[in-house]
Parts: sequence; structure tokens; C-alpha cells
Amino acid sequence: MRQAFKIFLMALFGMALLSSCVKEDLSNCLPQREVHTLKLTFVPRNVSITPTQADLKMAVVYIFDKAGNLFRTWTKQNPVLNTPYDTGIILGEDTYRLVGWINPDSPYTITPAYTPTPEQAPATRAAMDEARVTLNIPADRNITGDIPMLFYGSTDQVIAPTQDVNIEIPLTLDTYRIRVTIKGLPQDGSTYRLQISDTNGAYDFNNNFVETPGFNYLNSATAGSGGGTGDLVLSVNTLRLDKGRSPQISIVNTTTGRTVFPQNGQPSINLMDLIGQTGVDVGTTHQINIEVPAPPTPPTDGTNTTIVVNINGWNVVIEGYNINPYE
Repeated sequence: MRQAFKIFLMALFGMALLSSCVKEDLSNCLPQREVHTLKLTFVPRNVSITPTQADLKMAVVYIFDKAGNLFRTWTKQNPVLNTPYDTGIILGEDTYRLVGWINPDSPYTITPAYTPTPEQAPATRAAMDEARVTLNIPADRNITGDIPMLFYGSTDQVIAPTQDVNIEIPLTLDTYRIRVTIKGLPQDGSTYRLQISDTNGAYDFNNNFVETPGFNYLNSATAGSGGGTGDLVLSVNTLRLDKGRSPQISIVNTTTGRTVFPQNGQPSINLMDLIGQTGVDVGTTHQINIEVPAPPTPPTDGTNTTIVVNINGWNVVIEGYNINPYE
């Protein structure tokens, strides 16, 4: 009788477990395979600008299954690079793709939305092909403040039996610092505006460009007013530069309305065409330092004129310019 009672209790226990394993929802079923707790480390690779801890506001990791559907998300406020984190996420033996972003919140929008805790399943089983990070661009299409550093990383992982799930996400930097020095400007109190125009405002979860309508990164500064000449520095943060793209750069004296650069009668010039004449690799160099000469005073007739632009120590000679921005 006692043995029969034990068998009866075991049967009841098994039925209770199975009752939570309903059709269409297997989240509470007994695991059929080995499971592992995911540990993550963010490791920067080929990042030429070292972020401060204040630059790292929030990390978001999206975990997709082998079918490319969202499985879980995980967030970390003020993440520290090269530091392992126990996410609390349980992974069974399978193939996963992990995509990590650092600072994808304001002024960016990330879709699909991430969940507040790793235990909570996403609201939608969104496909990775649909996921995006997009810069929020004002109605006037002008970005006037510095955008924060944006990092991206991804890795494919096959979780095997007895494997410790300590995964590194290699990070690359998706933002650039463009710093322009105008040499020998008249110190007459004029205000100058640096403008870089692009269509690089969105990325998929493979870090490919998703084209957006054109917009402008802007920064202004005012020259001194003590007479003589001096240098003026303007800088902006932009999203990714890449070969084959056509970001346009220009500098305008907004006090007079005259173009200071490119000085060839055109409103702008392709920044990547200039960088392409140097040994600068934008895949690993995230700060671009440019020195441009001030327009000549008095203006010249521009016949067969050349100017020299220095980019990260490389001289780029541009011939045939019609330098007469005073007309």
C-alpha cells in the first residue's frame, strides 16, 4: 500500500509539471537539453577614440534565435568595457546571434523595443531583418548639438553541451569626430558655420546603412575681434563615414553669407573624396582633423589656383579652384 501511495504522489507531481507545458507555450516546460546562464563582455575593437565612463550611458543586447527571431533582450546602465556581466538569461543548446548597442537611446530610436528584464519575453517575436537604430532628426533636418558616441557589436554563437557561455561582443564605433581648423582668418568678429550633410541616419542590426532623407550636422563659432589674423576651430560629431559614400562638407561665413570652404564656386565638397586622397582609414580612424586655408585677402581672380588641405597630417592639393568667395 505504501509503495502504491508513493507511485500515486509521483504521478500527481508529473501531471502538475506537464500541466504548465501547454500547446503554443513551452516556456514553462522541463528543459530537454543542457541550459546555461549567459555572461557577456563588451570588448572594443579598432576604436581610435577612447570613451570615458561618462560616454557609456546604456547597453542593450538583442538575442536572436537561429531563425532570426528575437528571443530575449538585456540592458545595462553605465556599462564598463572589458568587464563580464552575468545577464541571468538562460540559453539552451542552440545557435544564436547576439547584437549589442551602446547608447542607442535618445537621440536615437531602437526598434523593436527592448524589455525591462531578461526574464520577460519580448512583446513581439520580431525578425532581425526588421530591427533598426535611427537618429531622431528634427523637422528642419539640422542636428545642432553633438550626438553621443554610438557603439555596435555582434557575434554568432553555437551553444554546445558543457560549454561555459562567456561571450565577448566586439564593439566598433559608429560615430566620428570631424574637427576643422580654418587657418589665418581675419579677426573681425565674423561667425562661421561648419556643415556636413549626409543620409546616414539609420542602421540595421548588421550595421549596414539604411538610407534616410538628407540632413545636416551643424556647428558654429565666432572669430576674435581684435584685428589681424588667427585660427578658428569648428567640430561636429557625425554618424559613420565609409568609402563610396558622399557626405558633403562646407564652411560658410554666416555674417557675410560667403563660402569659406570649398572656395571653388560650389556650395560643398565630398568629404570622402578628400579623405580618399590620404592614407587615413575611416574603418579604424574615428577622428578626422582638417586644416583649411582662409580665403585670400584681397581676393584673387582664381586662375589656375591651388589650395592645400591637411587631413590628419596628409596634404591634399586641390587644383583648379576659383577662389573668389567675395563676389
